Amino acid sequence: MSQKILTVSNLAVSFQTESGTLSAVDGVSFELKKGSTLGIAGESGCGKSVTALSIISLLPKPSGRIDSGSVILHGCRNSQSFAGHSMLNSKQPWPLSGTPDHENGGKNGNENGNIELLNLDPEKMRTIRGRNISMIFQEPMTALNPVYKIKKQMLEVYSIHFPDMTRQQMTRDATDMLKQVGIANPDKIIECYPHQLSGGMRQRVMIAMALATKPDILIADEPTTALDVTVQAQILELISTLQREMGMSVILITHDLGVIAENCEDAVVMYGGRVAERAGVKELFKNPSHPYTKGLLNSIPALAATPKTTLPAIRGRVPSLEEMPIGCRFSTRCPDVMDICLKISPAETEIATCHFSACHLHEKTFKVANDFSNLQPDK
Repeated sequence: MSQKILTVSNLAVSFQTESGTLSAVDGVSFELKKGSTLGIAGESGCGKSVTALSIISLLPKPSGRIDSGSVILHGCRNSQSFAGHSMLNSKQPWPLSGTPDHENGGKNGNENGNIELLNLDPEKMRTIRGRNISMIFQEPMTALNPVYKIKKQMLEVYSIHFPDMTRQQMTRDATDMLKQVGIANPDKIIECYPHQLSGGMRQRVMIAMALATKPDILIADEPTTALDVTVQAQILELISTLQREMGMSVILITHDLGVIAENCEDAVVMYGGRVAERAGVKELFKNPSHPYTKGLLNSIPALAATPKTTLPAIRGRVPSLEEMPIGCRFSTRCPDVMDICLKISPAETEIATCHFSACHLHEKTFKVANDFSNLQPDK
């Protein structure tokens, strides 16, 4: 079995609004294997981006809050390179999971320990963010600062994580990184402002900035948003190529199951802030279990379709966070809804090796369904 590099367990995130507390992510769990790509799919508003922002502690404050859960970063190749950094020379140990500090050679988890990211203070999290885990955000035009040249923004990354480098070294490395992501004239592009670049070029700059620190994990949040189809394919191929060259693990967030089929080894399907189904990509596409996953796959146009072919669609619409139904959050749109679905949230069930589905339809959950009338409805 492949070695894990990141484990997310029972993550719950809420937002404080004028209308009250809204649950955006509820009990999300998954594992990212070292060197692999995990795809997170789902419709807009299902909690994909919130999950990613929670992992790197970038939820909007003060409204966003992690209510419960665990995010464990397993031993990373970059962690020992932090040894000379002042943040890691403090007397405070890093939060560990499973391995006491004195049993780990006094290394505070930097070599073999498992770091609980949700327990890190902001200063130590800044060390992890960018150096061990980097993120490509949606809409590079808004992610890049419009009033600064690309050079200034890239050098800021180096100055934070590599303070001992000279400005000349930073500039040389930044230029080399731009060249590595396929930018033909890096010396010219680095002196440009974001608005002077095309959408695809801006996205390549974002990738260069994210990978400048050679992270262990790259989170790509809808990296092809607002790009034309040809450029989308180029960006996805670039990420895949750089992953192989750098030995990274990737979390690819998308609403396109075709992207997941082509680029990922494992997949998580989310709906209404919860995980509907998760499995290896081949298993998920061959044996989908959850009605929502089946609906998504059925709605993919077939190559043999004609202009008169009617595409199957999932009925209804995604409920807002304010009006999420009690019980299964997909119950209002599910073609196979049962009475229990309207009262009790389905638990994740392992229906095959490493294949989990949260649905009452599965036979292993019928022992609960047979006596659901004695259960208390979810609040």
